Amino acid sequence: YDSQIVNNTNDMRMKQSRYNFLIETEKEKEGYIKSVKLLLIDCEKIKELGKGMHGVLANIISVPSEYETAIEMCLGASLQNIVTDTEEEAQKLVEHLRKNNLGRASFLPISSVRGKKLDKIKGNESGVIGIASDLVKYNKKYEQIILNLLGRTVIVDNMDTAIKVAKQNGYTFRIVTTEGDLINPSGAITGGSVAKKTVNILGRGKEIEKLEKEIKNLKQKKYDNDSKKQRKNQRYCLEFDSISYRKISRSIYYPRTYELCS
Repeated sequence: YDSQIVNNTNDMRMKQSRYNFLIETEKEKEGYIKSVKLLLIDCEKIKELGKGMHGVLANIISVPSEYETAIEMCLGASLQNIVTDTEEEAQKLVEHLRKNNLGRASFLPISSVRGKKLDKIKGNESGVIGIASDLVKYNKKYEQIILNLLGRTVIVDNMDTAIKVAKQNGYTFRIVTTEGDLINPSGAITGGSVAKKTVNILGRGKEIEKLEKEIKNLKQKKYDNDSKKQRKNQRYCLEFDSISYRKISRSIYYPRTYELCS
């Protein structure tokens, strides 16, 4: 069991290091623009200020890893929009930003933001994955916000499919590929390479939860392997003691006989 214990320990050490890093970056609000970062920190410090504030959009949606790039590219800066219960709570936060000269931020009040989902996608292209709002998970209370931002965005497999779908539907909605290339209703196309980030605010919360479960499982596996090793050692000790006891017993009851040489 030694090799299993070593492998589990090394794996757990790596995951624990990554987990600690993500927790620290989340605590320090790394990856956010300065105004949003400072406002979120103030909301944590001042309970009354944070009342009715739900955090940034990136933290209220869960995105499958295969669609993270597509969702991040089509939402862009909106990922850092701050969700509030009402317009009045958004106004309170705007006033705090102005009063303390912290910069600007955008807000999404649950009470006022409304959205609509696409009814139909013309054509029958096999590369159409689905409407973006259907491919992310979120609490029902945020539905109108998600529909507003993603209800008229379609995710497809590649740019060839995107162009075909855009033409078939008269450029009436936004299309994004899994690689993050965009075709806007205006006909404008945005695309290219996407830089990999050490800190990604969209997938950070999900990765933290995933690592928590993996570390817990590895700790349990280590405990099980340690227990098995301990039981094996105990059996070995018992067997050794038993063998030693039998040898001693034989030497007592069946002593060796020696012949005298003349």
